[in-house]
Amino acid sequence: WLGGLRQSALLSTEEKNFLDSSVINVLMEAIGASEGEKNVDEDETDEESEEEGSEEEEENDEDGRVFSKAAMILEDTDDLETEGHNPLSEELDSDVEIDPSKLQTMLEEESDVDVDENVLEHHEGADAALAKLIKLKQDARKAGQQARENIEVSNQLRCTFLLEILLGRPDAWNRLFRSNILEMVVPFLRHRKRVGTLVQKALESGGKNGIGEKKALLDRLSVLIKQKLCKLRLLSMPFATPIGIVPATELLKQIINEAKKAKDNEQMSCCSTCLVFVVRSMPSSPEAVSVISDEYGQIVREWATRRSRGASLLDDFISHMPTMAQATLVTSLNEAAREARSPFLKVEAFRLLALLFAVKTDPASSAVDRLAHEKIRKSQEYLLQTFQHTLQDEEMRKPKRVRIVLKALEKVLPCLTGPLSLEALTSLRTIQEKIETL
Repeated sequence: WLGGLRQSALLSTEEKNFLDSSVINVLMEAIGASEGEKNVDEDETDEESEEEGSEEEEENDEDGRVFSKAAMILEDTDDLETEGHNPLSEELDSDVEIDPSKLQTMLEEESDVDVDENVLEHHEGADAALAKLIKLKQDARKAGQQARENIEVSNQLRCTFLLEILLGRPDAWNRLFRSNILEMVVPFLRHRKRVGTLVQKALESGGKNGIGEKKALLDRLSVLIKQKLCKLRLLSMPFATPIGIVPATELLKQIINEAKKAKDNEQMSCCSTCLVFVVRSMPSSPEAVSVISDEYGQIVREWATRRSRGASLLDDFISHMPTMAQATLVTSLNEAAREARSPFLKVEAFRLLALLFAVKTDPASSAVDRLAHEKIRKSQEYLLQTFQHTLQDEEMRKPKRVRIVLKALEKVLPCLTGPLSLEALTSLRTIQEKIETL
């Protein structure tokens, strides 16, 4: 594997790439993260109940086949009768010669059969024996499934070492990496969620068979996502180009959807890291800023108005990409600070605003800085109105809450640019009066 990576890197050109989608799919399939795998949803039932249901369906199908065959035979018989050709009737109508000496014996045997058919015998031990047999069959099936699952997890754990080598030493073969490496993101997240579900089920059932390797695989996947894949600087690779706007938008939507389904904080953290990785791989253009603003704005709105988690996604985005966050989150966080469904969420929105304005932009440094500076300039009047409205709210003037509001105001004021409008100056005077009365 090492030799193949080194040789492929030497032979790679801008037109020819050895780490293409087919190789990525093989690697994902080796660790069980191929796109063909079934997704595990929150409302998914137990494996056992699914298998029992499938067995019942098979039995019902067999019964249905028996009845359908009988119905076909009856239909065929009716058709034959309607056509006027019935071999049974012809056979009955034909003369049959019977030996007189055997006639009495045949009649006696038929009467015995008729009597025996009306007698139903039941053995009391049959029910217990049948139940024991069914339980043995179920236990054997579960043991077989567990053994297959343990072998599969063991193989996946071994194959993660291939990806660890590939992603852990990018400088040695950086000529291999293109934007198609982003195809790993969603399969990684979905497979980690599946393995996490297996670990949770094993803990709930109390079984210890193979749980150690499942936990090891879960931890290895977390490391691969957060410490290996998302640490790549794709735009610094020799032949890598920024991801297109359309595929980037679809990828962001898929990751956000996975974050909504996350059942634990570590899965949410992995989703957050992947979001930052995708944003960092996008071009620094107004179209990209618009897409990022729309997707993260949706996160802010759902977090502020519904019972959904999202603060950690915003924290990570602001911490890792402060300038891009200023260009995309000012409006949505400002609305959340004013219209969130509870005082606690409003305070959280002001905390995020303080984090957002902790870094002052320099319009002369980059295109993203210029976009962020322009966004703040357009929003500054509305920002001051939000602070004015908050300081007039008695619920938000409580000491623990107003302290965070004032800290956010302290970070926002140095980022304002003149000349200020008359409305902005009026808001500043009102804010000063309200602060003096605290």
